[in-house]
Amino acid sequence: MINLSGQWRRRSVFLLAATMIASATFSHQLLANQLVIQSHVEQATVTESIMGLGEVLAKRHVELQPSVTERVVAVHFGDGDWVEEGQLLLTLDQAEVRAQLAELAVRLADADRQFARLRTLLARGDVSQAAVDEADLMRQTLRAQQELLNVRLARLELRAPFAGRLGVRQVNEGAMASPSLVITDLIELDEVMVDFHLPARFLSDVAVGQTVVLESSQFNQRDIQGEVVTIFSSLDPATRTFQVRAKVANLDYSLLPGMAMTVRLDKAPRNVLRVPETAIVPMADQNFVYVLKPQADSDLFKIERREVVLGLRQPGWVELVTGAEKGEKVVSQGALRVRPGQQVKVADQLHQISEFAQ
Repeated sequence: MINLSGQWRRRSVFLLAATMIASATFSHQLLANQLVIQSHVEQATVTESIMGLGEVLAKRHVELQPSVTERVVAVHFGDGDWVEEGQLLLTLDQAEVRAQLAELAVRLADADRQFARLRTLLARGDVSQAAVDEADLMRQTLRAQQELLNVRLARLELRAPFAGRLGVRQVNEGAMASPSLVITDLIELDEVMVDFHLPARFLSDVAVGQTVVLESSQFNQRDIQGEVVTIFSSLDPATRTFQVRAKVANLDYSLLPGMAMTVRLDKAPRNVLRVPETAIVPMADQNFVYVLKPQADSDLFKIERREVVLGLRQPGWVELVTGAEKGEKVVSQGALRVRPGQQVKVADQLHQISEFAQ
């Protein structure tokens, strides 16, 4: 009886080995023919922006109150009126003070005449110098009383200390006004302040005089520029942030106190190395790029995996702090289909669609 089991076993092993060699050869050919899209590590000038949330504040905001207690005779403003500096807002009863001024004016005129007469008599030797000095002292006393009454008269009028917009009127004619009564408030809006907070790590990037840009959906993408005027000298211990104040021209009065604004500060431009964000291959807590190394006497490139440290991110791009050199070629698309040491063909971005379609 012929024993075929050993022959079949040897033949099966031979066929399996041949199949594995052919499969490996075919797989190597497929890997060598793998197509990836390349990009270059390029140098670019970028401007990094610092963002913060700010609140609009009035440059000057005061509550207007009379300095004396007296009856209101006339109110010269309405709710929300715009006023100029020095504009008359409120008149209190001045009848008593004006009567005292009128009486004093008569007494002062008489004192001036008396003084002039005594000086004439002094020149003829008919009166003493003491009499002339006493008359002059009376004149000076009456003038001091007149100045005091004028101060009292001025206090019976309330005027705008600066130009701005008034709030709601809180008094009417005939009411008794007093220093405790707020008749309205006044806000200066030609220029406003914006306060915002930034993380402590940006302290060295902010300086007085630096330009800031205010952004808000209320202004239909219109940017408003301002200038840093104050950097507060302490950090908030709870948030580890510092406060910054900027001034902003507001000639159209579109900015009102209490508004929330996004504040942007642009840092000084700097040169960076960058690659498309699609070239970054994250693995756990590390990031890599696949560098393409040209092969001698061949149109193939060898894959070299290299760890990189990332920096600034911009739409479509990411900065490489370390790990690659300017001009090096990297895999920007197809990185998930290759491995270190593999040889691949490359195409530029312009050929992406046609090459991958084949």
